[in-house]
Amino acid sequence: ANGQPRNQFSFLWLVIFASLVWHLSLAWLEKPYKANRRQQKRLDKLNVTVNVPIYNEDPKVVKLVLEALIGQTRKPNRVQVVDDGSQIDYSTIRKWWYSKAKQQGIKASWVRTTNQGKRHAQLTTFLKAETADIFITIDSDTVIEKNGIDEVLKPFVKKDVMAVAAVIMA
Repeated sequence: ANGQPRNQFSFLWLVIFASLVWHLSLAWLEKPYKANRRQQKRLDKLNVTVNVPIYNEDPKVVKLVLEALIGQTRKPNRVQVVDDGSQIDYSTIRKWWYSKAKQQGIKASWVRTTNQGKRHAQLTTFLKAETADIFITIDSDTVIEKNGIDEVLKPFVKKDVMAVAAVIMA
């Protein structure tokens, strides 16, 4: 009886270690998606709509998020900001956003709804974007890398891919 708890503890550590090795091996084998010229042409034709739900987010942060979308190597076709009943006045950023998006050829919209939560804010965009092939949702405090949209589209070269999730690094 004296050695039994120690054996169970050792077995638990062995299982954890084996699991860690397995996951690290899989991560090491995982390669970034690549698209050949033909596939990239198909990806470039996709109509991409981005949803940015906001609720009482710092206006400076919202502007950084929108600047990152404007600076993408693969521009979105449409970006809709959904203000979910914020108590902050975003009129200055909204005016700037419309001007910058237009310069970049991005269809921009800014919708204000009553506060019903993030899912409702996302649904607002989903229901109004009948031409979208791809929906991307970005939190109001997430600044994506310059090639973020390019990279998130690449897995869609495979016909059986229906959704992609990105990893956020703080």
